Amino acid sequence: VPLENPLSAEEPGMATTLLVGLLKAAALNIGRGHADVALVETGRVFLPTADAPDAPIFGVDDRPTEAELARLEQSLPWHIGLVLAGHRESAGWYGAGRPVSWSDAVDVVRTLAASFHVDIEVRQADVRPWHPGRTAAIVVGGEVVGHAGELHPRVCRVWGVPERTVAADERLVPAAGPRPVL
Repeated sequence: VPLENPLSAEEPGMATTLLVGLLKAAALNIGRGHADVALVETGRVFLPTADAPDAPIFGVDDRPTEAELARLEQSLPWHIGLVLAGHRESAGWYGAGRPVSWSDAVDVVRTLAASFHVDIEVRQADVRPWHPGRTAAIVVGGEVVGHAGELHPRVCRVWGVPERTVAADERLVPAAGPRPVL
């Protein structure tokens, strides 16, 4: 989503995914010698879709009502993103350790969904920027809300992260139950 007056010419638009910032941070950490990286971020993304409700503009004379805040939440959904690279289990006297796998990204998404009391379905997917055959679509109520799996090797080379780096980018769909502290 392009901005009329961006703060930076290098980033002239609103974020449509959390993966860009996470991959930049992962590459920076890996470049500084940290071979095993696990990063998680929650934030808003801005998707240019025709059916998305417009974000309301509130007055400044009073606090928005609960209904107005709910409408705002619907127009700007929260996303969660994660990037894992290197070893999932560190090497030690007990063995060589275990490198991250696409299934680790799916396991993290399952754990987060359970903490939000959301039932998810995991389906095989073939979508960019993920590796074909090592990617899952995350489905809530029949709707795909994100993807998790191994990034394509070309994507890893472009961002300067190791091959077999895994990631997830999901729209959070919290149920009516208690919300966890992240």
